[in-house]
Amino acid sequence: MRLRIALVLLIVETMLCSGFVIIAVAQDHVDQQQTDFSDLGVAPVGDGYWYGQSFKPTLNILTRVELYLDKTDCGDADIIVSIRSELNGDDLTSISKTSDQIPDDGSWVEFDFPDIQVTPEDTYYVVVGAPDLYGGEYCIWGSESDPYNRGCLWEMVESDGEWSDTENIDAAFKTYGYNSEHIVELIPDSYDFGDVEIDTYSQIVEFTLTNTGTETATGTVYITGNDADQFEITQGGGVFSLDLGESKTIKIRFHPTEAGVKNAELIADGSNCDDDISSLSGNGVYMNHAPYTPSDPIPENGATDITLDIDGKLPHSLSFYSGDPDENDFITYTLYFGTDSDPPFYDVFYSPPATGEIEKMTYYKDLYLEDHTTYYWRIKAEDNTGATTEGETWCFTTGIKMQDVTLSKPDKADEWIDPLSIYSLPNLVRWSNTDEKTWLKNNGYGSKIKCEGGYARAATKFIPFDVVHDWYGTGWLTVSSFIGCRYTVPIVYGKSSWHKARVSIKGYYEGYIKAFTLANTHISVDLIITDPEVYPHPYFYSQSKEYVTLEEKHYTAVSSDYDNPHISGYLTHEDDYLEAWLQEGHTYDIWVGINAQILVAGFAISDPIPNIIAGGALSDIKFWFDEIKIDYHNPPPSPPENEHPPDTPLVPSGSQLLKTGETAEYSTTSDDLDGDKIYYKWYWGDGTTSEWVEESSQQHSYDLPGVYYVRVQAKDDSEYELESNLSEGLQVNVTPPDGTITIETPTAGEEWRQGTKHKIKWNSIGDIGDKVGVALYKNDGSLDQYITSEWVQNTGEYLYKIDPYQKPGEYSIVIMSLANAGCSRCFTVVENNPPTLPEISYKKVGAMRYRYSAVSTDPEGDLIKYVFEIDKFGGNEEHSTAYVDSGENGYLYLNYKGKVKVKAVDACGKSSEWSKWVTPGNARFYERFSILEILFKKMMIGNAWILLIKKNNFLT
Repeated sequence: MRLRIALVLLIVETMLCSGFVIIAVAQDHVDQQQTDFSDLGVAPVGDGYWYGQSFKPTLNILTRVELYLDKTDCGDADIIVSIRSELNGDDLTSISKTSDQIPDDGSWVEFDFPDIQVTPEDTYYVVVGAPDLYGGEYCIWGSESDPYNRGCLWEMVESDGEWSDTENIDAAFKTYGYNSEHIVELIPDSYDFGDVEIDTYSQIVEFTLTNTGTETATGTVYITGNDADQFEITQGGGVFSLDLGESKTIKIRFHPTEAGVKNAELIADGSNCDDDISSLSGNGVYMNHAPYTPSDPIPENGATDITLDIDGKLPHSLSFYSGDPDENDFITYTLYFGTDSDPPFYDVFYSPPATGEIEKMTYYKDLYLEDHTTYYWRIKAEDNTGATTEGETWCFTTGIKMQDVTLSKPDKADEWIDPLSIYSLPNLVRWSNTDEKTWLKNNGYGSKIKCEGGYARAATKFIPFDVVHDWYGTGWLTVSSFIGCRYTVPIVYGKSSWHKARVSIKGYYEGYIKAFTLANTHISVDLIITDPEVYPHPYFYSQSKEYVTLEEKHYTAVSSDYDNPHISGYLTHEDDYLEAWLQEGHTYDIWVGINAQILVAGFAISDPIPNIIAGGALSDIKFWFDEIKIDYHNPPPSPPENEHPPDTPLVPSGSQLLKTGETAEYSTTSDDLDGDKIYYKWYWGDGTTSEWVEESSQQHSYDLPGVYYVRVQAKDDSEYELESNLSEGLQVNVTPPDGTITIETPTAGEEWRQGTKHKIKWNSIGDIGDKVGVALYKNDGSLDQYITSEWVQNTGEYLYKIDPYQKPGEYSIVIMSLANAGCSRCFTVVENNPPTLPEISYKKVGAMRYRYSAVSTDPEGDLIKYVFEIDKFGGNEEHSTAYVDSGENGYLYLNYKGKVKVKAVDACGKSSEWSKWVTPGNARFYERFSILEILFKKMMIGNAWILLIKKNNFLT
């Protein structure tokens, strides 16, 4: 759309005056034109013919075009004019006019379409067509003398679909436009985020995008460049549309994922305005972090009444949460522990290599403490670089020591459970006395069994039974009498733990059984521990064992004793016990009772008449309960008063300055008051320890540089194996070994051209280790790439090819050994220029054979190969020649008339642009006028010349 003069009034009001600012918006004017139409009506539009006039604008806003046109018999068909950047591309803008708006005689016609932004000196096309016109034509006037040297006229027939150059013909046209002022502005125009730790985020920085131009500005905001992925737009990215004077905020942060200086660009990419760019930079760095501050102690800080094991041992290890943000750091934890509020040094221990996360750390050695005493402790964490953090001082107070429990009277248990009687009735048994059977089945849980003074009695009197079956068969009749108590294990502190317990019984049992059977009778006394939350009754033989959660033990009272139906016996703590694991805070039922089993059998005397074969009676099953005793565990024997641990060893002596891989010897001494032999265990500070050894000296070497602390502990050879405290640590500084690496090539200051090959050669002197790696670094010290993908020999050479598109500038070859010895050598990568745009031509060399030739030169004289691309029925193919000297032709032969383009590639890998497409035999529209050759060469019509067109060529 053509711009007119516009006034923008900005009213500024104050208390004293008003003012007006007048901004003039630029008028469009002619940019490109070719006004010679004296030779011919050059292009008949319609009947499937389209034309495109190419031009190169010098202004960045295109507003309208004018064409010199006439028409013949166009009826209602419209003519369409559009602007394209490629002939087969999409319309950038377009407009149509009806036949009524086009004159019958030639004259200038304006096509005023919506304004578009164009790039000065790029090629664009005014494309003209009438797709609905058949039988008539619009005609574009122009000149055959090639008066416009910044473009030409192109023709396309819809049935063919290919555009062809009309060579010397130009249409008569005018383009209008104007240069927009700088419409958008990014502030600031650059920002350096500075050093930012790798895998972290910088602070967010705000940029302002403002429309400072003459009309609404639209476009897109994004980040581009080699390191664009290291920067992030958190607000304001994407499409923008800003009115006059309007601004928007763009927020950006730096997120380096690798070391080195990173660069990118924030671009406001205008769709109808100029672009603006702000440069971004930042440096990704590795930082060592001190360990996480020890926190969240176990036992909790200030905890009280912490019950100890029976021998005074703290049943749970000291634990806390710490770690190190840097993966694979080694952490040394120093424990300060004692009854003073500022606890003294106690011990050191180590963690596995850090994972980068906060983790639970545990001091696994046993602590034997006094009851009803407050203890203080503190943890200092130190990584292998010497960075330390120290937690606050925590405390806890012990309570009683875990005590054995003896349940001897009902009031000593948490709860006494009603005595109960249980029976199992096999299928083949039926009761002789129906009433007694009903009683046993329906009322057996306590109604006939009583608890008197700690004993249970099953006053079953006489229970007769008979066995009846139609054939041979056996079954067990089981009757049991139990008494039980419910007991809850006390909680030591805070969290539940398991204790090994020995549960024993003491008491007396008595009963009477008479069974007239063909087999035996078995009676036992049972001690059973169950979990009442799972099953509230003791196990007996006829039930599944899945209900028993812990232990059971059976003491045989009588077996197969038909002649002695009366049974009795005593149980004692010394022998009558079982061992089980009991959990703190959990409730258990402890059952003691008599379990009687009678095997009954029957068979048929006559079939099918059954016969009663066996019977029997039970009465007066009793158990007098004396004691249930729980011993939590048997503590290890305490050393007598005349046994002493060794003294804490002296601080180790030995070298405090080492190279990696260098072995040094360290020594210490300790005394034992009892004269026992002493063994030593060494803690090297790198996560490793020695075995217990008799020698007081040990050798050690370190694989990695760092700061380490060597400590040692002593143990005697007495039966108690008493251990000393850990010694203070000896600081050892480990540095890389002596030795140097020398780079012979490249020499300092060499220039290596893109795509060329060069030999890197080096040698080593002294101890640097067996292997080295070769890498390429940028001049800012950041890694560009690893030249060798694996470690190579410490003296050698490597043939390295510079990437054809490596960014020119200063670089360094860096050679580094496993032991951190290294050397670097600077050189410069210089640009390799691509070959010139090839000139392409063709020649018919046979009936259906064509030869395409191309020629190009290389600025550096490199060998050149030619890559031809063939548009073969819509599917492209590429064919390459061998390398030839610069300026020498390359050839392609085809057995048909093909559409071909070519580019040149030098031996270093740089390629030229593609040439234009060429096709033998160009202009189909010339054939439409071949008949005119017979009639005349030239004739004047009005003020225009029409050129007589010869088939496949213009007449001259």
